[in-house]
Amino acid sequence: MFSPGRRQYIGDEDMSPVKRMNLERSRGVTLIELLIGVAVGAIVTLAVVAAWGISVRSASYSLESARLNNDLRSAMQIMSQDVRRADGGVDIPDEFAVQFGGDGDCITYFVEGLGRGFRLNDAGLFQIYFTENPTDRPTCVDNNNWVALYEDLSEGGFSITDFSVAWRVTCYPFDELDPIVENDSSADIAVFPRCRDGGGPMTDVTEVLEVTLSLTGEIGTSSGIKNMTLNDVVMVRNHDVR
Repeated sequence: MFSPGRRQYIGDEDMSPVKRMNLERSRGVTLIELLIGVAVGAIVTLAVVAAWGISVRSASYSLESARLNNDLRSAMQIMSQDVRRADGGVDIPDEFAVQFGGDGDCITYFVEGLGRGFRLNDAGLFQIYFTENPTDRPTCVDNNNWVALYEDLSEGGFSITDFSVAWRVTCYPFDELDPIVENDSSADIAVFPRCRDGGGPMTDVTEVLEVTLSLTGEIGTSSGIKNMTLNDVVMVRNHDVR
């Protein structure tokens, strides 16, 4: 028992285990412990922010790459389907036949009597020839009726940077079962008629024309410029017959 008016100091050794445990739990952290906790928290936060940034850049790159692929394939599909429908027939006039520019960056033809074509002009702009006037004649050297394809998309970073065409022709003479002449554009892409022998243009022959289209586009991404090239081989379904 305690005497009245007297205070008695109770040391740790005199405290019960429960009281000693409660005191230990109520003690605060030291400055070093606090600094270590802040440092660990900052490292974890920076790691989360860095991972989030990488995820955002990766998603942006994927979206921009998908856009480049879609826009480029759309342009190629437009060309392929249109070239496949090019006019042909018996003794077709030279001006109505499928023709190629001498530099291999232009193709002109007619579809149902209306001029069509694709080219990369001197300024590097990819263009399509379009007219509703049957008297208009597409040529690779003038600027009439040539309009930019996907010009508006260039504002978003997409552009077509290169276009080239090549051809391969197989000639079937009327009196032969097998083709006897095969030519390609390596000699002269602008030559026409394309079925020739040593004496000049062949007659009594069917010309089967294959056109190779090559299209390159680019788009600006968060990681820089991304490029893509597509190639397609199209057989003109309307054969020229001479």
